[in-house]
Parts: sequence; C-alpha cells; structure tokens
Amino acid sequence: MHRRTSLAVVVAATMIAGASGAQAQTPAQPPAPAPAAASSASPQADPALERLGLAKRLLDDMGGAANMTSALNTIMSAYAAQVTSQANLPADRAEALRQAMSESLAAMTPRVLDEVARVYAQDFDAAQLADMTAFYEGPTGRALVAKLPQITQQSVMIGGRLMPEMQQEMIRRYCQKVSCANTRIGPSLPQPG
Repeated sequence: MHRRTSLAVVVAATMIAGASGAQAQTPAQPPAPAPAAASSASPQADPALERLGLAKRLLDDMGGAANMTSALNTIMSAYAAQVTSQANLPADRAEALRQAMSESLAAMTPRVLDEVARVYAQDFDAAQLADMTAFYEGPTGRALVAKLPQITQQSVMIGGRLMPEMQQEMIRRYCQKVSCANTRIGPSLPQPG
C-alpha cells in the first residue's frame, strides 16, 4: 500500500511540476492593442496580433513541438526510470508509466507552445521578435536547432552525473549553517561524513 501511495504521489507531483509552467499562472495574454484610429485599419495591422504571429513563427523556427517533445521526453524518461526503480514496478507497468508520460506530454505540447508564444508576444516587441526570427531562419540558427535535441540529452546526462556531488555539497553547506549531528536529513540524501 505504501509503495502505491508513494508512486501515486510521485506521478501526481510530476504531472503538476510538468504542467506548472503552463497552468500555475493565469495564461499570459498579448498586450491589449491601442485604440483603433478612425481609419479602416485591417486586422493584420493589430500590433498584438502581429507580435503573436511572430512569436508563433519564432517558436516554430526554434524547433517548436519537435524539440519541446524531445527535451521533455528525455527528462521524463530519466525520471520514469528513477521512479520505476524506486517503486520496484514490474517491466510492463514501468513501460505503461513511460508511455503514459510520453503521451501526456505530446498531448499538452500544443497548449504549452501557445501559452509560451503569448509570453514571447507580451515580453518582446515586433522588431525584437523579427530579429530573433531572422536569426533562427539563418544558417547559425538552423544549426543550433538541429543540434539542440542532442545538446539537451547530453545536458540531462551531465546533470544526472553531477547530482550526487551536488547533493553532498548541499548537505555540507546546510550542516555548516545548522548542527547535523545525529540528524537524518532525508531518505534519499546521503548522510554528511
């Protein structure tokens, strides 16, 4: 029973953490357009819509759904392996968990991209978005996008490799601030030496 509860909490926390960027705050909206002049301005002249369109184009140029899905799947695969190992799940259930995570991420990606585009449209003006788009549509930007999945995977592996050292350093610094004698800091953290 404890393992089921623990796994359920971990899965729920994962889902909340993964969706927090898209759901924790109210969705960012593009800035309200300035009041229209008496002239017959077309919808394409709306600065907020122009920025949103440029932001969506920029995200697409940056690899959009493909790179986001690849990056999130890399992170979630490593996390799923850790969860299934700790919960001693049978192979079929471990695979079902990995598939459920992957499918959930794929289903949420369009919504996340839309919300991120709104943030870009809010935080950058049209000239800045056009400059960024020009970079990502140029040879250097395209090379960066092509290599980003590999770089992301390597970065996750580096983070995983350095995590034990980071935990030890965190405990060392913590114990400098408070007395750690005869104290268990946490079930997953090693004890200070």
